[in-house]
Amino acid sequence: MTERQERPPPCHAACSSHVLMSLFPFITYVVLPAGVLALVEVGDAYLLLFLGHVLLAIGAVEWSWLAFRICQRLLLAVVLHEEALAVSAATATGAVADEIGQSHRTQQTQNFSVENEEIRRLRALEEQSLRREDLNESYTLLLNETMRAKSFAIAPLTNRVCSGRWYLGSFVLATVGAGVSLSLGYALETTVFESKSPASGWRMMVAASVEAAFVSIFCSSLAPSGADALVLVVYQACFLVASMNAYLKLHVNVITSDAQLDPLFIILAGAIIIIVSRVVTSKVVIQSLLHVMCDVLGLVCIVSPLIAFVDLIDQTMNDQFRNQFALFLLVVLAADVGNCLAKQLQLRRPEVFKYCRNSQLKFEATTEDLEALLISLMCGATMIAIIYLGLNGEDYTTVEVIVLIGAITLGQWCRLWMVHVRQMAKVSTSAFYFPEGSQTCGVLDRMTVFLVAIIVYYPYIKQKYFS
Repeated sequence: MTERQERPPPCHAACSSHVLMSLFPFITYVVLPAGVLALVEVGDAYLLLFLGHVLLAIGAVEWSWLAFRICQRLLLAVVLHEEALAVSAATATGAVADEIGQSHRTQQTQNFSVENEEIRRLRALEEQSLRREDLNESYTLLLNETMRAKSFAIAPLTNRVCSGRWYLGSFVLATVGAGVSLSLGYALETTVFESKSPASGWRMMVAASVEAAFVSIFCSSLAPSGADALVLVVYQACFLVASMNAYLKLHVNVITSDAQLDPLFIILAGAIIIIVSRVVTSKVVIQSLLHVMCDVLGLVCIVSPLIAFVDLIDQTMNDQFRNQFALFLLVVLAADVGNCLAKQLQLRRPEVFKYCRNSQLKFEATTEDLEALLISLMCGATMIAIIYLGLNGEDYTTVEVIVLIGAITLGQWCRLWMVHVRQMAKVSTSAFYFPEGSQTCGVLDRMTVFLVAIIVYYPYIKQKYFS
């Protein structure tokens, strides 16, 4: 059976080039980690806030497409179940009406010969098998059509104004949003900042607000619907408020400890806004519940770890803390490279794992996942050993080694969870802008291990240096 091809996403043509798909792994595995480590070592890690806004905007819109496809798949099951109940009720009513003539048909059936009965039974089995195949094919086609987005957030506007050019409409809206953010920044300068306060705090706040407004509006315009776009803007707003709250307190002393907002309060406020918006925009209760569950999950699993990350990079870093934080990033990167190496070996050199395959594991996918997990842990442990020997064991305790191993282990487990999420969404990558069947990991796929690892490492490093 040949499945229908997915309708290309809005930026499919721009992202389908061989050059971009070849450069994407190089950028994510080499350029970005090198830039992050350089900023951490030179003491300008707070500038990573700007990178965080971009990664959050792209990762969030990827999550919105995954959530959309999963919700559509689950809602289809509910609709088909309701239709089946309606058909069953109608069939039961018809059965009662035909009950009077049942005795006559039974008498006629008993008069059939054994040979005719066998022929009829075989024909019935054959027809049942054909009907089952037709039903499976029809369900697959219906599922693919249901999970295929008919439009995206900005399409109604661009079809009327920009002749369908989504990038023009997105750019104009993002520019307007950035302009409004800039105007508010200048208007609130004298209200929020005193004349004796450093001007760098105000400039940083304005720059971060403008960038957050631009990237959030531009990327959210590619969300499956307007309600999804609003959720992505709420994500960005929560991240911006939390990061600026920490920066203004730690770097320019504009906010006192008593006036500082708790990040949990910011997350809670964002969740309330999301729940209210979904309840208002959804007409079906089960649809509203599914969207709320996916949106809050994205808020907790994507935004919260990034808030913890910017809380660390906004701290005043001494040499010891910078080194420890850089070592954490190197270990996570080594584990990620190990997972990539395992996948390439499984694809190109499967004979390498021939002698270590466990016959008791019935599913080959389970075996491959365990192999990737072990190799990634080995690479992470190797990086820990190299760093330990290079530093002669200084400032590298047993507790920290255990925390790092736990961080990369849970990170790899979360990678497996993302694999199941993609399977539910029937896609091979979170990057909806890549061609169908692409094996190139999206931004969200690449961020998964880091997001979990930072949540595990954050309480330890915060208690060790800033308690």
